[in-house]
Amino acid sequence: MKIAIDLTPLYGRKWTGVELYAIDLYHALLELNYEVIPIFHVKNDLDDNPNSYIIKPTKRLLLENLALSKAIRTIKQTLPYSRYSLLLLMPISVVKPR
Repeated sequence: MKIAIDLTPLYGRKWTGVELYAIDLYHALLELNYEVIPIFHVKNDLDDNPNSYIIKPTKRLLLENLALSKAIRTIKQTLPYSRYSLLLLMPISVVKPR
């Protein structure tokens, strides 16, 4: 099974709790026997994973609405017509209401 994890929020931002959680989750997934495909924006700051998918520099609005969905569609599924051959994990930041 392939596991794609969205790590695009790591580029150009301060690494706070949510970002550090995403990094820990990514490293934990690497220890499993699955193919882990991290999706980065501009560059891979964490390691030299050959399966990394790098999205070219884009504005944040276009990245989150168009480029990220295009990246997900281009990652090939393990089994044809299988709904569970690609698992996407997207750690998102939570903003507390004021």
